[in-house]
Amino acid sequence: MNKIFQVAASIEKIETLKDRTVKMTVYCARELPPEEMQKLFSLSSTEGWFLFSENTMQEKDIPKEQAPIEKERKSLSERLYNVMYLYHSQNFSDNFQVWRIKEMERIINKYKEKLV
Repeated sequence: MNKIFQVAASIEKIETLKDRTVKMTVYCARELPPEEMQKLFSLSSTEGWFLFSENTMQEKDIPKEQAPIEKERKSLSERLYNVMYLYHSQNFSDNFQVWRIKEMERIINKYKEKLV
């Protein structure tokens, strides 16, 4: 367990998602020093255990085994494609591929406009 991040925090919001997963919003109870921020950011997009306890946590409470990792995780482009498909199917009746190409061009042009 070489990468444990521990900080005083509160769970502020809990949501259930369509795929039956849970999304939590957690707020740190204080400002983090740079070394803790670095450790936190190094853990971004990794999988592991999330532990929460009201003010007491003992060594025996920390799992020794590895957290189960989702092996079939979708890429960001796959996720975007799937979300666009669902959005289109809920809002339009025309051909998805034609709509997707137009929408991607619109997004590309929007970012091109922001270039210096």
